[in-house]
Amino acid sequence: MKVIHTSDWHLGHQLYNWDRTDEHQLFFDELLKVIEIEHPDALVVSGDVYHTIAPSASTQKLYIDNMLRIHAAAPDMTIVITAGNHDSSAKLEVDKSIWKHFNLHVIGSVARKGDLEKHIIPVGNPAKGYILAVPHCYPQNFPDTGEDLPREKRPAAFYKALIEQVESINSSSLPVIMTAHTTVIGSDPRKQDIIVGGIDSIDIRELGEGFDYLALGHIHFPQTIAPGCRYSGSPIPVSFNEDYPHSVTIVELEEHGSSPVLRTWKMPTLRPVITIPENEPIEFEEALRLLEEFPDDKEAYIRLNVKVKQYGGADWAAKAASATETKKCRYCCIQLQSIREDDSDQAFKQFSQEEMKALNPIEIAKLYWKQTNGCDMDAELQDKILSVICDKEEE
Repeated sequence: MKVIHTSDWHLGHQLYNWDRTDEHQLFFDELLKVIEIEHPDALVVSGDVYHTIAPSASTQKLYIDNMLRIHAAAPDMTIVITAGNHDSSAKLEVDKSIWKHFNLHVIGSVARKGDLEKHIIPVGNPAKGYILAVPHCYPQNFPDTGEDLPREKRPAAFYKALIEQVESINSSSLPVIMTAHTTVIGSDPRKQDIIVGGIDSIDIRELGEGFDYLALGHIHFPQTIAPGCRYSGSPIPVSFNEDYPHSVTIVELEEHGSSPVLRTWKMPTLRPVITIPENEPIEFEEALRLLEEFPDDKEAYIRLNVKVKQYGGADWAAKAASATETKKCRYCCIQLQSIREDDSDQAFKQFSQEEMKALNPIEIAKLYWKQTNGCDMDAELQDKILSVICDKEEE
């Protein structure tokens, strides 16, 4: 069985209000090329199809048009799409009955009352393997499998029950792939704006052992974290911190119990994210000079890396925008790094609005606490904040 694994498309994402439709269309064109060359049995999307829970009509049309293109190019290929933490599970599932006619299966939410069959998707007819499609789900929202377990033990029980269910029907020892959209403890977020120890992390042992490949989503930096367990990564950079190569993963499995053979297919980057200068911040006038010298015909998103003692100049953004008016590059923002006069070796990061949007509530609280008090938030206070968040989600 051959599968293409991808995730974290973030359709509709705007980088500092710049529209990115052409970049996502370039990704779909390349994905279609991969499918036509590789002839996979399945395409697996491990969450975050959209960037927001309320995508625009044009963004939804981009998704629909390209999924229809993909189906037309490979009508026998099984397509499995799961929701991520950026998606609205209800909105993603609203037309799932229609999509089934195009061999496309949408799983937006975790079964509430033991309906595990909705998560088990055969690949092909006759089946060549199974996809265990698990969308993003906060630990406290996993269903009770009937054992009256505390919330923190329910995810592991759910995965165990799901794997046991597929084992009961997999008499031919066909390959089994499972999806998850989460932060696995020990993974490398690289420069992505998440905190690994936050509310969306899980020990890989909780996911069980009965699958042959774990198709992970949520972390944008592509990586294999354990044998047969991989983040495919996002197809395009979603922030300035994602200035690494992006790709999709091609997975080949012979049978249940065999080791997967993995390859990557690099995705084209229409506009790379570039920070000027890349490493140490410099004075604004020097950064502006470097921006003015940036090639006129080079596509890119630009962020200036500037050091200040207190505040940036009121006209700095206007000057930077003016410097790129006749260039193909897109000016986005100025990253201000504030240098304390009493300790010039210690700089603290100023988060942009775009970066703050990528953080969850507990991450924001921890960052605020550390910058305000100069120390990490203790575990007891974190638990209290988390309990409030959980209570709100259940209302």
